[in-house]
Amino acid sequence: MYNKPHPNTTIDVTQLKDDTIRKCYNIKLAGNIERIQPADNLSEHARKIESAIKEAASTAIPAKRIAKKPWISEETLKIAEEKRKLRQVKDASNVKMQEYKDLCKKVKKAARKDKESWIQKQCEEVEKGLEI
Repeated sequence: MYNKPHPNTTIDVTQLKDDTIRKCYNIKLAGNIERIQPADNLSEHARKIESAIKEAASTAIPAKRIAKKPWISEETLKIAEEKRKLRQVKDASNVKMQEYKDLCKKVKKAARKDKESWIQKQCEEVEKGLEI
């Protein structure tokens, strides 16, 4: 009946450049692949290998947030995360409720500013493209 929410995180494969993360990933992947039993069906065996790789990646490599709206900056996302945490405890007291309201205003203001600057940059890029 309802649409499932799509995850807005992905595995940040650039983290594999770090030696400690790469070693941890390799160890977990090797352990997962060792546990795979040979299957009669090739597609079943491929599915098991794929799930082993995904499991190792999700546990060893940190996730990266995907911006659904490209104009929102990291600072705004951090403020939104604080707001999300405060939403759970906002009913505890009037002080928490006021903090939550202030953060809501701050997030909206920052998002408007980010969008305006993003649109401005897009317009400048288009103008540069037209000058050529």
